[in-house]
Amino acid sequence: MRKIRSFIVFILAIASASGVNAAIPSEGASGVIAAAVDEMPDSARVFRMNEVTVTGSRIATDVYRLPSSVSIINEQAIDRANGTTVADVLHGLPGIFFKTYGGQGALQTISSRGMGPEYTLVLVDGQRFTNYQNGQVDFGVFSTADIERIEIAKGGYSALFGADAVGGVVNIITKKPSQDFRATLMAGVGSFGYQQYQLSLSGGTGILSLKGTYRNEHSANMFDCYFHDGARSVLLQRSDADYCLHVADVAAQLNTGGEVSSSLSLRYSNADRGVASGLTSAASTGAARLLDDEWFAQYQAEWKATDVSQLSLHSNYHYFDQQYHDPLLVTGGTPLSSFYINRSVIVTPTYQTSFGEGQTIVGGIEFMHAWIESNEVHTKDRTQFSAFVSGQHEVSFRALLPLDVTFFPSVRYDRFSDVDEALNPRIGLNIGAQESDALRVRASVGKNFRMPTFNDMYWNTGGNPLLLPERSVSYDAGLVSSLRGASVFECEATYYSIDTKDRIVWMPGANNLWTPKNISRVLSQGIELSVRLKLWDEKLCLGYVQNITSVVKKSADALDDPTAGKQLPYLPESSSSFDAGVYVDNCTFNIRAAVTGERYSTEDNNPRYALPSFVTVDANVGYKILLPHFAANVKLEADNLFNADYQVIALQPMPLRSFRVSFELMY
Repeated sequence: MRKIRSFIVFILAIASASGVNAAIPSEGASGVIAAAVDEMPDSARVFRMNEVTVTGSRIATDVYRLPSSVSIINEQAIDRANGTTVADVLHGLPGIFFKTYGGQGALQTISSRGMGPEYTLVLVDGQRFTNYQNGQVDFGVFSTADIERIEIAKGGYSALFGADAVGGVVNIITKKPSQDFRATLMAGVGSFGYQQYQLSLSGGTGILSLKGTYRNEHSANMFDCYFHDGARSVLLQRSDADYCLHVADVAAQLNTGGEVSSSLSLRYSNADRGVASGLTSAASTGAARLLDDEWFAQYQAEWKATDVSQLSLHSNYHYFDQQYHDPLLVTGGTPLSSFYINRSVIVTPTYQTSFGEGQTIVGGIEFMHAWIESNEVHTKDRTQFSAFVSGQHEVSFRALLPLDVTFFPSVRYDRFSDVDEALNPRIGLNIGAQESDALRVRASVGKNFRMPTFNDMYWNTGGNPLLLPERSVSYDAGLVSSLRGASVFECEATYYSIDTKDRIVWMPGANNLWTPKNISRVLSQGIELSVRLKLWDEKLCLGYVQNITSVVKKSADALDDPTAGKQLPYLPESSSSFDAGVYVDNCTFNIRAAVTGERYSTEDNNPRYALPSFVTVDANVGYKILLPHFAANVKLEADNLFNADYQVIALQPMPLRSFRVSFELMY
């Protein structure tokens, strides 16, 4: 074992103001219209406290009191957003950008604070979901069916969650079974042959509660778009982007009413879709298909040993089978046909205790074993052992100043069977007036790392088994404010920096064989600003988000490297969004306008191949019908309302205007 060097850090930061991420409830942020106040069948008002999250510190904490920005998308916000996937509801959040390869059902990968998709760790119910093959999650087919809320923590979190949490963490929290019987039936249709159906059942007796959901979504997806050949624009209809998505989940929860509770859940998804080829001519078409088969099983148990301590066990098994076939891509007389079978098992026991008012600590260990079988990657496995501890310590200076100061120290050690070990500390700070959210200062600094994937190390024809983990130092600082009275005003501003070294870059070698090497350094810096205003008892909600992002390659791969000092491809330096929601009686209306700045499609930032900025507008209107024992929702959605002609990825034009209508019946 290499000697582990100590790491000492101090916090230095103050920046300016915002607060989309907390509230009553925090609806996440712009891009998703906030839920105002739930209306029950008897019209009784339900008032909520600030939202609490565990993603930002592993300890349940008010989002205003965290050391870094965390956005929360709750169930009401998911219901009121356009679309049916996780990507749909996360578009437009502070610090978040999606690379989208076509229309509905197409590949969509996340970028958090300018980092690539492999730098954002995805969790389901607090447990790692990101695979070890390529470190990515396809949000384009990750259905929102059975999702209760989504927490997005931006910035470095390797000290809490380990590998790949460099740009941020997305924690998808599923719905739990209910004791009373509930049933939901939903159906919808839309443009380009779109159809969706969903059935959910939940209920229980005594100590056992059960829940099940099934969803089917499919479309011929022959969407309208434009092809540009430099001299003219041609209106086309894609014929190679059809998809069919099946999602099913079952869950059981056992609660004896005492100190012990446990739950078991199983989520299954299957996606069969055409992969739209890049449009290089007006006659371009493709025949490639991508098939995903995924199982994710979790078991959780909690034992409340005393009033101030709790022991938990979280475990999961993840199976991911992906196949890619392209009969038009022939090498050596054989059409391309690839398969990847990924499996992983993770067990994480944790212990949490409080030893005084405002003094909480949580620690645990984690064991992971993952392995891959593929005709493109050598059959390999990886074993990981980790130990972590995180604390939350409140300090009061009431004798001198009416301030509360909370420190968030954390550290995690990870050891792997095939890659170098990692020690990652982090410390955070939150300062504000006692019992007030009118103005709070927060900051954090820490070390993070990304693991080389199985593809990086063990690709048959060019993998590099000598790769080291990528290392980074990240910090952020900002202000958050919430002013409440007859109206509610929330705002937040954050400055961040992520400096990554030993970045893995694929380079050409002998016989033009590409292989990855640890040779690059990338600096990501930016500002996130969000503002939300709620008027007239939250019947009118307005939100605004502004992102300014600089993601620059700071190193040169050669003496005349034209990519040094340039912005990474497909990342806009500026993006913003504005949303408005009107909630009157049982009617809702939501609209969102998003502006995405110019993006370069080449690493040398050649302006000839730059993608122009674009503006999209999405809207929906809904009506709720309340009857004794029943409720019904009718929702009409419009995407790209004003027919914007744009591409997020070069040669992948996005659909023009489209509509969907859905009907939901609840018992």
